[in-house]
Amino acid sequence: MAKIVIVGNLGNDADVRELDNGQSVINFSVAENLKKLNKTTGEERMISQWYKCSYFVRNTSIAQYLKKGKRFVVFGKLEVEKFESKNTGNVDVSLNVVVENIEFAHTDSESRPSSDANTTGSSNGADNDLPF
Repeated sequence: MAKIVIVGNLGNDADVRELDNGQSVINFSVAENLKKLNKTTGEERMISQWYKCSYFVRNTSIAQYLKKGKRFVVFGKLEVEKFESKNTGNVDVSLNVVVENIEFAHTDSESRPSSDANTTGSSNGADNDLPF
């Protein structure tokens, strides 16, 4: 399996499922926007590459933050699955990611706190409400 880092937007709210072994899996999809050059016309266009993600965890509290449209950085292992399309009969490919870690990704439109904006007096991040 190849390691992968995806910066993209969630295509759906996270779906949490309990497994028999006491673990849980958080399933979601992520779209990564890529620029593609048309070799004939020389025009650039944006395409979306979709990934199905599965995050195996014991603590599912992160799922409350995984909402459609939110931007995240997803770290994981890429699995490529080939299957026959029911519609066309052609061989298609599904890109699946076994997630190892997730981080919030800021966009330019979001306000970012300045480095001196620490109002709690704590510099170790212990007051952070997020579970990750």
